[in-house]
Amino acid sequence: MKFNPEIHCLGKLCKYGHEFEDSGKSLRQKQEKRCVECRKVYKKIYKQKNNQTIVDGNRKYYSNNKEKIAIRGNIYYSDNKEKIAEVSKIYRLNNKEKIAIRGNIYYSDNKEKIAEGKRKYREKNREKIAEGKRKYQEENKEKIALKSKKYYSENQEKIKKYREENKEKNNAKLRNQSRVLHDNHVRSVIWNSIYRTYGIKPKDITPEMIELKRELMQFKRLEKEINNVINS
Repeated sequence: MKFNPEIHCLGKLCKYGHEFEDSGKSLRQKQEKRCVECRKVYKKIYKQKNNQTIVDGNRKYYSNNKEKIAIRGNIYYSDNKEKIAEVSKIYRLNNKEKIAIRGNIYYSDNKEKIAEGKRKYREKNREKIAEGKRKYQEENKEKIALKSKKYYSENQEKIKKYREENKEKNNAKLRNQSRVLHDNHVRSVIWNSIYRTYGIKPKDITPEMIELKRELMQFKRLEKEINNVINS
C-alpha cells in the first residue's frame, strides 16, 4: 500500500503490529483513524463469510441502477482512456495463460451463443467486413504472400492430404459458387478487370454497376452452355 497524504496518515502502531515501512507506526485512514492493513484483513474475512450475500446485493443494485452505472462508467472511461489502456495492457501481458484459460472455458460453455452472435454480425455488416478484408489484402500483399508461402512449405503433406480427402466436397463448393453470383464476387470481378487499373476503390462500385455486370455474366454463361449443347 502506497502512502497517500490526502487520505492517509501515520499513527500509533495497531494491536496487530501492522508497521508501515519500518516507521514504527501504522498507516491509518485520516477520517476514521483505522489501520489500513486491519481494514483489509477485516474486509477479506467479511467477504469470505458473506460472499453470497454480497453477490446478491451487487446483483440487485446493478439490476436497479443499470442506466446510472452505464453513465458513470462512460464518464470514467472518457476521462481515463490512456490510464485504462495502459493498465489493461500490463494485465494482459502478466496474465496471458489465465486469460486464455478463462476464454476457453467461456467459449466451451457458450459455443452456440457465440456462433449466433457472429452470424448476426456478419449478416448486418457484410459490406463492412468485405471492405475491411479488401483493404487489408491491398495494404499487406507482401506480408500475406510470405505467410502463405511459409505455411505451405511447412505443411505440404497436410495440405495434400486435406485436398485428396475433400476433393469432391471442394469441387461441389466451387461449382455452387460459380452458379451463384454474389455481390462480393461480382464486385471483385469488376474491380480486377476494370477499375483496379484506373485506381478506383471498390467502394466506388455502385449497386447498379454490380447488377449490370451480374446480368452480363449470366448472359455469357448461358451463351456458353448453349454453344456446348450445339457442339456436343
